[in-house]
Amino acid sequence: MDPKHSGISGYAFNSSNCYDCHPTGQKGEFREHDNLYFPIFSGKHTSKWNNCAICHTQAGNRQVFSCVECHEHSQSLMDPKHSGISGYAFNSSNCYDCHPTGQKGEFREHDNLYFPIFSGKHRGDWDSCQDCHKVAGNRKEFTCLECHKHSKSKMDSKHQGKVKDYRYDSAACYQCHPDGKG
Repeated sequence: MDPKHSGISGYAFNSSNCYDCHPTGQKGEFREHDNLYFPIFSGKHTSKWNNCAICHTQAGNRQVFSCVECHEHSQSLMDPKHSGISGYAFNSSNCYDCHPTGQKGEFREHDNLYFPIFSGKHRGDWDSCQDCHKVAGNRKEFTCLECHKHSKSKMDSKHQGKVKDYRYDSAACYQCHPDGKG
């Protein structure tokens, strides 16, 4: 049993732990998958699988899984779309890190890693990555100045001579104001 349950959190070979996941004693009815990992009993994945091995491609190791077996994403198409996203790699584990429910465009680590867009004043003020990242496929390029209309002359007079290496551009603004505050 230990190898079959590798990677299942809370697993222990004892009756009460077994019963937690297998209340009727039947194998393959681990119902906490949606809450702990990825929705396979709900949403678009309902009834799309009948065996753990469909996603978990390495027998006995539930930590190894594949999304691209069913979801055919071409690496040549995905790489440019994720340009500039730190930690991006074309593999299922990295996909899951940013897309924990399998939905596109739900990169929820933006607030922690870069700039708060899901919280604070920016919450609900944008519809797509392209609102700030104007160069398609390049997340390193961004603009704050399209929404935040700061007069160049006012900003120059506030910063020139007071801020070392001052430039009037979004990347420079971000260096001193990473959370968007004055």
